[in-house]
Amino acid sequence: MRFGWNALRLETLDGTPWSVLDAVRGLPDTTPGEWWVQIPGAKDRPRLTVRIVAIRKSPAAGAKARRKARKDARDHGYTVAQETLEAADYVLILTTLPEAAADAAEILELYRLRWQIECAFKRLKSLHTSTNYGPSTRISRKLICWRSFSGPSW
Repeated sequence: MRFGWNALRLETLDGTPWSVLDAVRGLPDTTPGEWWVQIPGAKDRPRLTVRIVAIRKSPAAGAKARRKARKDARDHGYTVAQETLEAADYVLILTTLPEAAADAAEILELYRLRWQIECAFKRLKSLHTSTNYGPSTRISRKLICWRSFSGPSW
């Protein structure tokens, strides 16, 4: 799952605080990085070991993300943090999938494919705005998909 640079308190596996921004700053332009860290536990839940996978965005994609962060801040009346602008240059993925199942490049590719599917469903749904399928449920998504591929409705 994609996550924000400050969404979670992360630690190294030995319990030392860990900064995702400090880690990604050293990434080369097109090489993904990965780190095993943990989300600290609490009295009602155990710690969770996770893998962070990251890659630097293209300069154009990073600039677009920074513009969006500034616009969101302006629209909601707050000042965007410098760290948020820096994090806009990266795709940050959190997973529990072991390295044996998928390397960092495969994790990023799976995430990209997932987004392509999400965008396809969003597009299909927007094509059928005149038809009210009700709330976005599993059944309504199936109906949208079925209608989209079943040809014209006469």
